Formats: sequence, C-alpha cells, structure tokens
Amino acid sequence: MPLADLHIHQEHLRGLIDQHLALTGSDRAQAILADFDRWIPQFYLAKPKSADVNTLLGHQSRSTAELRVQAQ
Repeated sequence: MPLADLHIHQEHLRGLIDQHLALTGSDRAQAILADFDRWIPQFYLAKPKSADVNTLLGHQSRSTAELRVQAQ
C-alpha cells in the first residue's frame, strides 16, 4: 500500500529515518530526509490483511502535527 495518502504513517517513517540518521550518520538517510516528499512514492506499507491501517501505529487519534513534533 503506497504511503502517499497516509500522512500519519509518513511522519512515523520520517521519525524512524531521522532516528536511524542520528544513530548511524547514514548519508542515505540524510538524503532521504532532505527530499522526503520525493522519496515517499518509494516506500510502501505492508500490513496483515486483518489489520486496520488507521490503528497500526496504536495512536489513530493523534494528528500529523503531533507526530511531527514527536519525531523531532
């Protein structure tokens, strides 16, 4: 499932990549974060058929802005 319309999941992914960059100094992670919107189509969400995409992260009521602050 493409992440293009899954904004909360995009912010979660951004946070994971940012954490990876902080831990490893990865040039690839830095490049992805620098042009994140261009990279989004390259990422897909894989989930079990029985899972609800809106509750996968365990916080469906949280806004994208809240997740962006948490990811920083």
